[in-house]
Amino acid sequence: MKTDELHIASVGDPARHEAAAWFARLRADDVSEREREEFQHWLADNSRHRVVYERLEALWSKLGAHADRPEVGKALRESELLQRRSAGTQKPRRRQAPAWLAAAALLIVVLAGGWFTWRAPQAGVRTYATGIGEQRTLVLEDGSRVTMDTDTRLSASFSAKSRRLVLEKGRAFFHVAKDAGRPFLVTAQGGVVRAVGTRFDVYEHDDVVEVTLIEGRVEVTPEGGSQDPRERPTTMTAGQRLLMGKTYVTPVIESANTGTAVAWLSGKLVFNDTPLSAALTQFNRYTTSKIVIGDAAVGQLRVSGVFRDDDSHAFIDALRSSYGISIRHGNAGSLTLFSGKAVQRHASNE
Repeated sequence: MKTDELHIASVGDPARHEAAAWFARLRADDVSEREREEFQHWLADNSRHRVVYERLEALWSKLGAHADRPEVGKALRESELLQRRSAGTQKPRRRQAPAWLAAAALLIVVLAGGWFTWRAPQAGVRTYATGIGEQRTLVLEDGSRVTMDTDTRLSASFSAKSRRLVLEKGRAFFHVAKDAGRPFLVTAQGGVVRAVGTRFDVYEHDDVVEVTLIEGRVEVTPEGGSQDPRERPTTMTAGQRLLMGKTYVTPVIESANTGTAVAWLSGKLVFNDTPLSAALTQFNRYTTSKIVIGDAAVGQLRVSGVFRDDDSHAFIDALRSSYGISIRHGNAGSLTLFSGKAVQRHASNE
C-alpha cells in the first residue's frame, strides 16, 4: 500500500502546542486530578481550544495502528528538536509522559502549517455519494438524518466522543440527533461546523462554503493559517447564513431566507433577481445536458421565479417568453442561449 511521506514543520501557534502538551500529559501515568481540572478550564477558556484538541484526538485515532510504521518513526525522530523547543513552555512535572507520545502529539504541525492527514483507508469510515440528478436521505447510526443533493459525496465516522462527517463536494442538509456528549462535526474545505442537536444546510462550491442554519446554534471554524483570525469559531443562530472560503478574509454572516435555502429538499429552485449565469449553474447541477450562455447580452439578464430542478425546459420557455431569447442545440443535448440580435449575427457569419 502506498502511503504519504510524513513531515514535521514548526508553526508558531500556541493553541496547537498547548493542545499537544495536554494530549500527552493526560496520557501520562502520574496525571493528577488537579491537572485534569486545569485541562477542563483550558478547554472552557477559549472555544478554539476545544476545536483544536478535538482535531488532535481525531488525528491520533487515525494514526492508531500505523504508529509502528517506518515513516511514522522517521517523523517522530525529526520532531525531537520541536519537542525540545516546546518543552520549555510546559509546567515542571514529577515525571514526563513518554517521549515518543509527546513527539507523536506534535504531528499536528506539518506541511505548510496544516494538519497531519493520514490518507490510508480508515476503519469505520463510510462514504456516500449521489449521481447527477439524484437525491438521497441517510439515517445515520445515531439517528441523525442527512439529505444529500445531486452530485454530492460525503464520508462519516463515529466514535464514543464525536460524530464526524466530511462533505467532499456538493450539498447536504443535516438534521442532527441530540447527543451532548458527542458533538456533530461537519468539515467542508477544511472549515468545521460544530453542532449538538440542530438543523442546517452546507453547500460547497467554487472554493466557497455556505452554511445556512435553520434551527438551533452551531459554531463554525474556517480553515486558515495558524495565527489567522479566520480560525476563531463563529457562532451562528437560526435564520443566518455564513459564507467562508478562499475568497473571504473572514467569514461573512448575513440574514437568510431559509425557505429559499432549503427549497431544493422539495425539488425546487428559487430565484429572486438572480443573474442568469448563477441560475444556470444551479440547473446544470441536476442534468448532464448543460445550458450555456452564448453572448454577453444573455449573460446580463436577471431572473426570478420558482422552478422544478428536473424541468429545465420550463425554465427555458420562461426565458423565451420574457426576454425573447433563442437557443441552439449542441452535442450531448446541450443548449446555448442567445439574444435575438446575437443569433442574427451568428447566422450571418456562417
